[in-house]
Amino acid sequence: MIFKDYANMTKLGHQCDMSSHKFGKLLVQAGLRTPDKVPSDFALRHELVKYVPNERNGALYPIWHAELTIKALKKLGLLPEGPVEMEEKSPEQVEPEEDSSEQVGTEEKS
Repeated sequence: MIFKDYANMTKLGHQCDMSSHKFGKLLVQAGLRTPDKVPSDFALRHELVKYVPNERNGALYPIWHAELTIKALKKLGLLPEGPVEMEEKSPEQVEPEEDSSEQVGTEEKS
């Protein structure tokens, strides 16, 4: 298997030669993420994403199942076919996104 475990959007984007922002836009196009930058109910129900606590502040943030997410984007034609290699990490080793707007349990101030 080429893909391993879970990764944040920064890592997934890097592995697909794009920014995390562009990768996030692909997730929205695929219906896996809402325009409000949170995982869709579909993605959660099909275990493409899960929330894990940030070690620094305990806020929850999403990490994506690398293999399933990449396969879904390829199947929809949003990513080209071909291998994308991921390094193996457990969910506990995945770093949170810097964008705090994606964290659950944090309030964004206007």
